[in-house]
Amino acid sequence: MTEQDKQGNFIRRITDQIRDRDRATAIEDEMRDHLETAIQDYVHMGLSESDAGEKARKQLGDPAALGFSLERSAPERMDRWSVVISVLLLAQVALACRFILAAFAGQTKDWLDLAIVMIMVATGSFLAWYHWKKTPNRTDQPIMVIRASDRMASMDQVTNGILLFGLVLILLGAITSFLGDESVTIPVMNSLFLATNSLVAWSGQRSGNAVYADGIQPRRGRMLAWSDYTSYRVLVSHTRKGKVYQIKLYGGKVEPILGVESSQLRTVETLVSQFLRHA
Repeated sequence: MTEQDKQGNFIRRITDQIRDRDRATAIEDEMRDHLETAIQDYVHMGLSESDAGEKARKQLGDPAALGFSLERSAPERMDRWSVVISVLLLAQVALACRFILAAFAGQTKDWLDLAIVMIMVATGSFLAWYHWKKTPNRTDQPIMVIRASDRMASMDQVTNGILLFGLVLILLGAITSFLGDESVTIPVMNSLFLATNSLVAWSGQRSGNAVYADGIQPRRGRMLAWSDYTSYRVLVSHTRKGKVYQIKLYGGKVEPILGVESSQLRTVETLVSQFLRHA
């Protein structure tokens, strides 16, 4: 492998952690300029180009860890699914308030329906809060985070189908409800509940797994220690939307399958192979 290839692989492992592609491009240019300058300085000091490149990269530390720290330092901004979930939760609250006011304005009050509405709003809000809390289970920072679903592609398709069905129910039910038919408020709330919670579950799974020096910590699940596994394999399945990449760990009590985005595949594979070799 040439020195230029080593430098390219090193920079790619950094930018794999950056979600914003424009920012990733800027960081790539900055890192390339930094490495080239450092290499030239070391060459002028008498080192060979290969040794100079190795020393310059070593000074920057682990590239995946550096990329993760750069991603964490980026300004916080809501992604599109966070916006959709927020809108759905606000719609839940608005319809709940409308239903409560209508119930108290009338002579009769269906306390069971009212309880159902409040439970749905509380449950949806709790799930969203739990998803956005992002409180790490560990005090140390991970080396990187795998940005992909840890479920099979077929499960993603089922979830998307449920979500689409829920959104259709919301559209039809909301139109009827706001036209004055109070009898459809509960069905609308149920459809909102279904769609919101499906989105929370789906986007939560896609947040991925945190990679540490001693193992992988799924967002929901126990720590998968490297010492429990002896080998891995890259799996590729095909869907209508394209390829789905997965890394399967072998040798432990369970054989987990970790979904990997295509842009991160080589970086994750490199880390997994390094850790398993030293386990």
